[in-house]
Amino acid sequence: MVRVPKKKQSVLLTDKVSAAYAASGVDIASGSPLLIMAAAKVASGAAPPGTKKKSPPPIPPLSLEVLDAVEKMERYAKSALAQCDTSWNFNREKAMRILRTCVVTTFDQQVKYHKTSPLFHPHWIVDIANSTIASALALNSSTSLDYTVARNELVDTLAEHQAQKEVQEQSDLVVVSEKDDSPAKLFLAYKIEHPEVVRLDICWAAKQHYRDWKRWIKGEFKAGSTPDLAFRKVLKSGKLPSELRKEPRKTGWQ
Repeated sequence: MVRVPKKKQSVLLTDKVSAAYAASGVDIASGSPLLIMAAAKVASGAAPPGTKKKSPPPIPPLSLEVLDAVEKMERYAKSALAQCDTSWNFNREKAMRILRTCVVTTFDQQVKYHKTSPLFHPHWIVDIANSTIASALALNSSTSLDYTVARNELVDTLAEHQAQKEVQEQSDLVVVSEKDDSPAKLFLAYKIEHPEVVRLDICWAAKQHYRDWKRWIKGEFKAGSTPDLAFRKVLKSGKLPSELRKEPRKTGWQ
């Protein structure tokens, strides 16, 4: 079995992503809730100016369907990795190709699912990435694969993959004009300013339910309707939800 080092440098992923963004030339501050923003503002422990440090909510479990898809990929990877180690040779190139495909596939499956949660927090991406890499490496039983070197390569792979995804998401944003105040653009601008805020907190401050948020963000409410005015008031305020509504959000409220 591969010997796992006692200290796993999870911060390494943050470093690699920072480098990937720097190389891409993308203005980090102009993106959606980016992984790099989580690294800079959350993983470092730095809280936004004038606010108290707040821990992100715990990552909820996967749905049975997504869990089954992740495990299916990992079963395939484990079986394929076993074929890389023969009595006379270890095919490292093939092993890393399998592991890289495994981590990218299972990472995307998990992130896609968790991004649908009203409690989604950008720090989750870092945690998902590190746990995905650790899980993939545990599939390998050969002692011929150096754990630290392999992990660094997988960190590079996920960092570059995530950076490319974020760049693509930015390029897909069509800005109609500087005065465009569509729900999606208002939310994007607000999240750039307050990346730690979750959608459920916005709903609480607006005194609207999450089901109304899902309709509003899709443009299903008429301009000037009660939900439309309520959400716009919060997002245009520039303030944290807790500043607009002092009453703590009730547990389980949606």
